[in-house]
Amino acid sequence: MGKFLKEYLKDFVDDFLWFLINPTYKNLKNVLRYFSISSYKRRKIESIYQLDKDVRETHADDF
Repeated sequence: MGKFLKEYLKDFVDDFLWFLINPTYKNLKNVLRYFSISSYKRRKIESIYQLDKDVRETHADDF
C-alpha cells in the first residue's frame, strides 16, 4: 500500500503542476481523475497493458 500511495501522490503532483503551467480542460480532467481511486487504478493498468502490447509488437520478429 505504501508504494501505491507514493506513486499516486507523485503522479498527482506531476499532473497538478502541469495543470498550473498549462491550464487546459484536458489537464483539468487529468487532475480531477485523482479524486476517484478506481479511475486512477484503471488508468495505470491500461498504461501497463499498453506498454506490454507495444513491447510485444516491437519485438515480434525476435520470437
